[in-house]
Amino acid sequence: MKVFRSLKELVGSRGARRPAVVAVGTFDGVHVGHAAVLAEMVRWARQLRAVPSAVVFVRPPRVSMPNAEPLDLLTSPEHRLRLLERAGVRQVLELEFGPELARVSAAEFARIYLAGGLRALGLVMGHDARLGRGAGGDYAAMRRIGAHLGFEVRRTAAIRACGGVVSSSAARLAILDGHLDRAECLLGRRVSVLGTVVHGRGHGRKLGFPTVNLDLHREVRPPMGVYASVAHVDDGPALPSVTNVGFRPTAPGARPSPGRRRDLLVETHLLRGGGNLYGRTVEVEFVSKLREERRFESDEELAAQIARDVAEARKALAALRARRLPATSRRRTT
Repeated sequence: MKVFRSLKELVGSRGARRPAVVAVGTFDGVHVGHAAVLAEMVRWARQLRAVPSAVVFVRPPRVSMPNAEPLDLLTSPEHRLRLLERAGVRQVLELEFGPELARVSAAEFARIYLAGGLRALGLVMGHDARLGRGAGGDYAAMRRIGAHLGFEVRRTAAIRACGGVVSSSAARLAILDGHLDRAECLLGRRVSVLGTVVHGRGHGRKLGFPTVNLDLHREVRPPMGVYASVAHVDDGPALPSVTNVGFRPTAPGARPSPGRRRDLLVETHLLRGGGNLYGRTVEVEFVSKLREERRFESDEELAAQIARDVAEARKALAALRARRLPATSRRRTT
């Protein structure tokens, strides 16, 4: 998948570019509503022998303006790119949304980025999508603009799941509240986080259970606790694992935390594979919660509990294989 991080970079590749069918949005979480838009875009692009393409705002417009409150995303930019590629997108233009882009009208956006930059033959919009200054580019407006610029516009229906209309906000709330089943329903895949492996304190290794410590780049993660999970190193095959989300209260030097969710650490013990993974990328999918995180009086007590966690995780993952219901976009068994 080709990724362009500016219009200049995209236009500079003009010699190799083909016409595109495009979807535009933040695509945070790439949930089932996004998946419907992307599936229609990919299908239409194949019909037209065009490139299935996405214009992606790095952060949602509502939190990208000055003085906006910060918001942890369901997926970091890198994680989102992986999910978009799995959905069939072959070309992405990433845009930083700020005051300058906010002033661009829907017609200007279509002329500059869609017709001009991507040579769009088609645009696929979600049921409530709007583009341009003041959100003036609704479906009817974009159809008129597209007709003038030479591309067709289609719209997908609202997608309902778990008793309501799917949204990134609903999926975020489900994850933060620990409702993994509801979050999976909204996302169409397991709840997962993607991070870079960084150095930890080495406490797990001393106990005989080395862990992969992840820098998640502000991704939303489930509540504190110990989870049965599967991990993918550099988008590789599923590896059974046990994952702790929390503050490592028993680890030497652990300090009280203000408790902000984004401060929660994620560390994974691989039941198979491993080795020196520092600097590599690991995606962890949460299968089921095993227990709450708690403090232990000694390393021996902690090690004994981790051994029990490993046994319980193996049972949970074996039951998942037996059901043959892998709730993941990869469709791989564990």
